[in-house]
Amino acid sequence: MSDEENYNKQVKEDKVGNLLGKTTTHSVQVQFSDPTIERNSYFVIYGEKDEEGIRTYYVLNIEKLWSESKGMLADLKVCGDRPKRPFEIGSEVYRA
Repeated sequence: MSDEENYNKQVKEDKVGNLLGKTTTHSVQVQFSDPTIERNSYFVIYGEKDEEGIRTYYVLNIEKLWSESKGMLADLKVCGDRPKRPFEIGSEVYRA
């Protein structure tokens, strides 16, 4: 299965939320749409395709998890390589 097929499959099945608030190259805030998220979960944010058609992705884990009136929120931190620019607000977050 190609990277693009994996990406399309994951988009349909594993979306758990969207980025909101302040984003940096090493941390983000997410609002979850999936109530089954636990503090030891890992997540993926996909970047744009590069010149060779390869889609970059970043693995993140929960640093802090809390609930408030608008739902369940978390601060996530990047594991491993970081992007060169901050993540886009509103980007979709997927279960890893």
